[in-house]
Amino acid sequence: AGQWLDFSIREFVVNFGYNYTQNGIGNRVDTLWVTVRDIFNITFIFGLVYIGFKMILDSGNSSTRKWLVNLIIAALLVNFSLFITKFVVDISNQLATQIVCALPTPPGVAAGCGSVQVSTSLNQAMGITSIWDTRTTAITASSAIDGATFGYMFGAMLIFIVSAFVFAAGGFLLMIRYIVLHIYMILSPFLFIG
Repeated sequence: AGQWLDFSIREFVVNFGYNYTQNGIGNRVDTLWVTVRDIFNITFIFGLVYIGFKMILDSGNSSTRKWLVNLIIAALLVNFSLFITKFVVDISNQLATQIVCALPTPPGVAAGCGSVQVSTSLNQAMGITSIWDTRTTAITASSAIDGATFGYMFGAMLIFIVSAFVFAAGGFLLMIRYIVLHIYMILSPFLFIG
């Protein structure tokens, strides 16, 4: 679960921009976005024709001018929706990358963002890596197994299960975030028109 979390952070957050530009995902997102944007631009043209006829037939109505202003603002937002969405995604990924790079690296691991070891850093910070260390526990080979020993082992087992679940869930959530952000980029004209 820890390795899955580390992989997810590395591939879906730190290398998000690299995967987007170098693996062809960006070309597909851009192509699909252009299709969605073009559909909206066609509807804007029909809207402009409708507003034009309405202004010709009823030039004294101020609501027609309000519709025209709203249509122009909507057209601008739709045509710049991918740029705005990419900007927000880039800012959030850069912030997350800076946080990941600021985490202390475990001993024996090269420092830097290329070797993400978030799970190891979290395990060490929580003390999970030293939970069975005989210097810090009362369990030794010569001690008798009693209720306190079983309680300690059961508590440690619960901590391991919970941390494994949290790490696995975090990895899956980052994968889902990666997929959903691409879908949001493709459908950003819908979001901005809303």
